Amino acid sequence: MVTAKPYVLGLCILLLLTAGAAAEITRYLPSSSFWQGSSYRTGIRIDYAVYDTQTFPNELVGEGGYTAPGANPGRYVYAYQVFNISTNPSYDINFFTILGISPNTINSIDVLGTLGQAEDGVDAIFQWFSPEYYEANWQFDPDTLVPDEKSLFLVFSSDHAPVVGDFRINSPSDDLPVSGELPEPATLLLMGTGVFFLQRRRTKQ
Repeated sequence: MVTAKPYVLGLCILLLLTAGAAAEITRYLPSSSFWQGSSYRTGIRIDYAVYDTQTFPNELVGEGGYTAPGANPGRYVYAYQVFNISTNPSYDINFFTILGISPNTINSIDVLGTLGQAEDGVDAIFQWFSPEYYEANWQFDPDTLVPDEKSLFLVFSSDHAPVVGDFRINSPSDDLPVSGELPEPATLLLMGTGVFFLQRRRTKQ
């Protein structure tokens, strides 16, 4: 259960908050009581939400009238929306990639797709998984996701709860929630202890 690991979720949210800006923005994704936020990079904004369809069954469908993706959707629906906020008029976004999906979870993801109407944003022309790299990819037509444009909702569902992952748009990665296995508490403790002693050693040197 998600409530059994609040410390992991809290850590993830803290990491996400440090990656995003605090300014108020207009969001189009239906609100999620489980996990939502935004992440920024130069010329790019990513809004994201994870919907727990068991604990909050009406949020995605009730607010926006959307249907969970796939014939057999999992408990969690992952949704991302890409905004091109670049001031460079020639900057296009052609690919959006989610990284960090753990190897044991990609097979449980039912479908990769989009939600929304043409007037709501730019649709993807292709979407696919790269199992060897544990990535989910969406591709846009050239000259469509240009500055001041946004994508439709890019979605998939999974029975696995979110962990912090990465995204890529022709640049280094940033943190977003992806479907994956949560580390056990003892593993988290060892990881934290290792970082602490490594920092102390560097300070002494």
